[in-house]
Amino acid sequence: MGLSLHQLALIELTIIDVNQAALNFVRNQLSWLERKWGLAFCNIQYICCNFLECRLPLSQRTPLFFGNPPFVTNSKGGEWRNLFADFLSRALGLCGPEGRCHFILPLSVAFSRDYARLRSQIRATGKSIALCSFDNIPDTLFPSGKPEHNNTNKANSQRCSILSIFPSKTPRILSTKMHRWRKEDRNRLLSSPPQYHDVTDYCLDEQFPRPENAAILRYLRGAKNCPRFRDITSNDGQHNLFVATVARNFIGFREDHSSSVHNLHFSTKRDFYVSLLILSSDVFLDYWRTTGDGFHVTRANVMEFPLHQNLMTIIEDEAAKGRKIWETRMDFAKTKRHPNGITTSYDFSPSALSLINHF
Repeated sequence: MGLSLHQLALIELTIIDVNQAALNFVRNQLSWLERKWGLAFCNIQYICCNFLECRLPLSQRTPLFFGNPPFVTNSKGGEWRNLFADFLSRALGLCGPEGRCHFILPLSVAFSRDYARLRSQIRATGKSIALCSFDNIPDTLFPSGKPEHNNTNKANSQRCSILSIFPSKTPRILSTKMHRWRKEDRNRLLSSPPQYHDVTDYCLDEQFPRPENAAILRYLRGAKNCPRFRDITSNDGQHNLFVATVARNFIGFREDHSSSVHNLHFSTKRDFYVSLLILSSDVFLDYWRTTGDGFHVTRANVMEFPLHQNLMTIIEDEAAKGRKIWETRMDFAKTKRHPNGITTSYDFSPSALSLINHF
């Protein structure tokens, strides 16, 4: 980064961990750098303690907090459900008006209702916010997993966001899409600067969205005052559409009701076909990737989808196509075996309306 060895030697750093072995590891790494570079880090302290309880050394320098806090349930019944939020909240309280925070956190910090107050606390700093998010399929951010886990899926299955909070003259909220990549693309992805979207004026809900692309962000900006998908449903309608509660590369539809679907009701068959076209479109998929968790399709994800007037104009004219793809749905069937049998879902994406480029 252009620092001289003399500047490096002046760094003030306090390293805190409850695990003495972790501190010893870092100490050994820095000792190796001292020998390699021929310098001494005289202003580095090691504290074996819980960050939430330790008393930090005083300094006249502007603080910068960085870390990878524990992603575990708060067993002491604290303010937050997960301990990572306590770590971030304390760092925010200590860094003052000029300080900075950089943390690796669970993706839930961006959207979960459990952390709505934490996001409000972040916004209240009056600083800029940058959020870079990472999925866990097909590759994972932490390839080696966690040492205490033998199950590699449990060890690596965390979706993560790297959150940076820093002072700026014009505070902004910047966010990337949720990155997905294959192992062979790992080095290229993680060595490239991320593409941030300015989501400062996003106001559909209280989250920090992860825009799949610039077009869906334009769509959401233009649709903020439009009706929602719930407005075309009917509580007692006789026409049912069963939407799968999980997704990856397409929104799945099922034939019958089960615990793994959302049962949507419509008053008319036309509303059914229109809704099928909406939910199978690339616009809805990009919206879900922007506001969802990358795996679960919640009822709120569906019901709160804003219906842009331009979208509805196009889809109303194409309602007959909804009827056609539903009548030929077996051509789009995909089956998946599991311990309780076989599940059949319909993937209409090959024939779905491609509308995102209209926005």
